[in-house]
Amino acid sequence: HLSIRRQRQMCIRDRKVDNQEVFKKCYDFLGKKGVVVIFPEGVSIKARRLQPIKTGAARIALGAEAAHNFNLGLKIVVVGLNYSRHDSFRSDVFVNIGETITVKDFAHKYAKNSDHAIHELTNLIKQRIENEVIITTSEEQDILAKQIEMVYKPQLFADIPAENVRNQEGFLISKAIVDAIQYFETHDQMRVQTFQPQIDNYLRNLKRLNLNDEVFSKSKRKNHLLGESLFTALYFLIGFPFFVYGLLNNYIPYIIPSQIAARIVRWTDTDEYTAPVMMTSGVLTFSFFYSLQVWLFYVWTQNIWLTLAYLATLPITGFF
Repeated sequence: HLSIRRQRQMCIRDRKVDNQEVFKKCYDFLGKKGVVVIFPEGVSIKARRLQPIKTGAARIALGAEAAHNFNLGLKIVVVGLNYSRHDSFRSDVFVNIGETITVKDFAHKYAKNSDHAIHELTNLIKQRIENEVIITTSEEQDILAKQIEMVYKPQLFADIPAENVRNQEGFLISKAIVDAIQYFETHDQMRVQTFQPQIDNYLRNLKRLNLNDEVFSKSKRKNHLLGESLFTALYFLIGFPFFVYGLLNNYIPYIIPSQIAARIVRWTDTDEYTAPVMMTSGVLTFSFFYSLQVWLFYVWTQNIWLTLAYLATLPITGFF
């Protein structure tokens, strides 16, 4: 079963593409002041590690300029996408836009040696991307960084002035955590080797006891514990009917995309596309079931205003 999946993936990767035809269309499009979006890694993975940057972006940019005698004024804009949870619906994404690269600056080098110019531009793109995304060098480092973020990021956030942009500060904190791990792995490996099992053990115990790290956060004052407990209990009692209503009206259109995504993950042996598959199929299932539910409700009540009110409650209680 696994070998069949591997063969399918290899077939997808090994499909022949007429690069010259694609490049020519890009040259023509860019010559008309068009914009081309390229994902230069050529693959999507869930780990925060930069994959080898392919030369296609540099080849297209330099080829387009060369086809127009380097008079296009073409620029490359490097964009970094940083997801808080790549597989979670409605999670945060922080978009960094880097400094533009003027392709004409490589005209002289391209005229002397086109291959060298292409590789130099590709390396520059890689450097600019590295400035705009959080990058770990191994799976172990990625796991440790996420663990540290889980435990310490809320405390670090508490020290940020309210006027600062929270998403930007969150990115900088995560990047600083990764930089610190890489620094200590190089200069004080014993500290990392001592710390890692401690945080592993701490998080394992939390999971075993069904507890959340926020319970032990220093920012939570003990004299607020009773008030927070009462608020939580009241919130649960008042919100429970809305939760049940939202569950009954949204469960089927929500669970179908989950099942579709799970099957695709098993078929492809990768979960990088779980979120986009769920989102795409969810657009279809929610549209269909909401339409069906609203129609049945109208047939039952024969009241357009009640039906519109019912429609408004569907997504609100669904989110709840």
